[in-house]
Amino acid sequence: MEVSGPMFEPSESRFWASIFRRNGAHYNIFCVNDGTDRAVPATIEGMKSVFPDGVANKYNVVLFSTSGVHGMYTTIEEVEQRLPGEVTFLIIHPRTVTLRYGNVRVETKEDIEFLKKLRESSWAALQAIGRPE
Repeated sequence: MEVSGPMFEPSESRFWASIFRRNGAHYNIFCVNDGTDRAVPATIEGMKSVFPDGVANKYNVVLFSTSGVHGMYTTIEEVEQRLPGEVTFLIIHPRTVTLRYGNVRVETKEDIEFLKKLRESSWAALQAIGRPE
């Protein structure tokens, strides 16, 4: 029997690494991981590990162009004008109090469409949290 779920997320995986080097997603923060200790951009594949169909929900939402200490304010539309490029993101998992952050490498028009779809569905999901269904 395989045990899975946020409680059992390893501190390091193919796409993510806990900044605390702690197992479990609850009350944890993950950055993009490529097996090194340097900041690297995520791939679209890494984003799809959280959002396989490009749709956010009340359990998983993402904000783009968040800058701060982990990136820049470049928008999806700015990257679209000069592919390839990178967009900063912050994934929020409200139910488990988990954050994931970094920059995502955008290579193609399909990547752009995926991110735009994800942004729109995240806005809708954020507005619905805490409201009657």
